[in-house]
Amino acid sequence: MGPTLFIYTPSSVEEPELAAIHELLCRHGHDITRENQRTWSFWLAPGTCMAGLSVVPFGAESDGRGGCTEVYMEPSDQAAFSGALGFSPQAALQLDSYCGNDPEGHQALGKLATSLSRRLSGAVDLGGVDPSTHCGRGTVSRVVHSDGATVYLANATAMEAWASSESFWLEC
Repeated sequence: MGPTLFIYTPSSVEEPELAAIHELLCRHGHDITRENQRTWSFWLAPGTCMAGLSVVPFGAESDGRGGCTEVYMEPSDQAAFSGALGFSPQAALQLDSYCGNDPEGHQALGKLATSLSRRLSGAVDLGGVDPSTHCGRGTVSRVVHSDGATVYLANATAMEAWASSESFWLEC
């Protein structure tokens, strides 16, 4: 399994945003399969690995079968995300790449995350990867979970700058 990115949005993702996501995937991806109203599988570019996108409630994850897990995030962690983002996230787009060693696919995933983040006024959760040393513009925020884990959140401007750089690589 490759990297996973979450894009947190300030409102729930319903129609017409779901249709706009599908259109965006049609522009950025290849061989798109819409598995249900909120789940897609696709290739990011010819010769790259397969990827998936699921729309889930904030604090949940895709269960890999078209549904999602229960919300797993502690209330204190939810509050930390809200403080860092400047809004209370309502939904998350989970972007998964199914290969770890796929530089072209990772970059395409980053560019798709940028487009989705910009379209939905959201921010990208990069996990433990701190892009601030690579992007030089935009906003990168840091959230420390109650268990001590640190994640970095990038707005679309920061994500675009980093995904366009030669040093771009996602953690698996």
